[in-house]
Amino acid sequence: MQPETNEDAWIGLSSPEGIATLDDAQTYVTNIGQFLVDNPTAGATFDTRFGGLPSRVINGDGERNGRNIRFSIVMVDLPGSRIALMVGLATPDAADGVIDEINSVFRSIKAGR
Repeated sequence: MQPETNEDAWIGLSSPEGIATLDDAQTYVTNIGQFLVDNPTAGATFDTRFGGLPSRVINGDGERNGRNIRFSIVMVDLPGSRIALMVGLATPDAADGVIDEINSVFRSIKAGR
C-alpha cells in the first residue's frame, strides 16, 4: 500500500503459508529481499514484542526504482504456527518520521483469535 499523500513511503502486510517460526521468517525475508529492495544492507536486527507476541525486527537500507530506501521489516510470531510479516519502506527524506509512524501502525495491529 502507498499513501495517497506521500509517494515516498510504502507499507505491506502478509502471512505467508508454511512460515511457522521467527527463524523461518528471517530466512524467508532474506530470500524475498531482492524483490523488496535492490542492494539491501541490513542494519539492526533485534527481538522484541508486538501486541504482546514475540517478534523480530530488521532495519536497513537499499534501493528501489533507482531511489535510496530505508526499510523496516517486522516478523510477528502468531498463534497457530503462523507468522505475520509487516514491511515499511521509505525514502531517506521521508524515513525519519515515517518509519516511526509505520512502526506505530504495526504495533497497533492485534492478532485475531
